[in-house]
This record gives sequence, structure tokens and C-alpha cells, in this order.
Amino acid sequence: MMKKSFLAAMALSSSMAVGTAANAQVTIDVTAVQAACATSAAACTAVINQAVAQLRAAGLAPAQLNEAIAAVTGAAISASQSLPPAERAAIAPALTEAASLSTDPEQQAAIQTAAAQIAEEEPTTVTPVAETASPT
Repeated sequence: MMKKSFLAAMALSSSMAVGTAANAQVTIDVTAVQAACATSAAACTAVINQAVAQLRAAGLAPAQLNEAIAAVTGAAISASQSLPPAERAAIAPALTEAASLSTDPEQQAAIQTAAAQIAEEEPTTVTPVAETASPT
């Protein structure tokens, strides 16, 4: 299980570079995720979908993939809390799509739970995502 402090440090960095199997790198701009998700549901959905597409195409090792998913979804969930609940609900499908990319069933479930709470306009936190992110 990843420690929350490690994930929090990742979420606060301006970008996250993860290596692929071919030693190429994919850079996920966590600051851009935070900025977009604090602005509007449409911008948040677009940036999550862009990150998911990058991660899907990258061919990352499971641990790297799950770390990146945790960083993206954690940043999105946290930053989107400033949006009105009805608008925030629109990001739930993008979070569900990000969850489907994870190789960790616990991480998938945590992100899906957060997405369901957001869809129902309930408050949620990044904690479930961060606590269950694991390098498996």
C-alpha cells in the first residue's frame, strides 16, 4: 500500500513523470489537473480524459500506472470540491473511466466509490484513493 504522504507529495508537485517499459516517459501535469478541476466540470473532465488517454497509450508497469491514476484522480477530486455540487457531478464518468484503467481492484473500488459520491452530489475526499493506491 502506498503511503498517503508519498501520494500527497506527488499531488503537490507540478508534474509527474513516469517511465514506460521502453524507458520513455509520460508526464502528467498534476498542477494542470488541479487548475482545470477547480475551474469547471468541463475542463476537469477534459484533463482527466487526456491523462487517461496518455496513460492508456503509455504501456506503463502496473505500479507506475496505479501511482499515476492515484495522482490524477486525487488531484481532480480534491480540486473539484470548489465547484458547485451539481456541476461537480459531471466529472464522475471521467473518474470512473480512470478507475477502469487501474490494475488494483481496491484502488478501482475506491475511485468508483468517490465517483458515485460525486455523482450523487455528496461530499468526498481524496483519502480513499490515496489509502488504497498500491503498486500491484
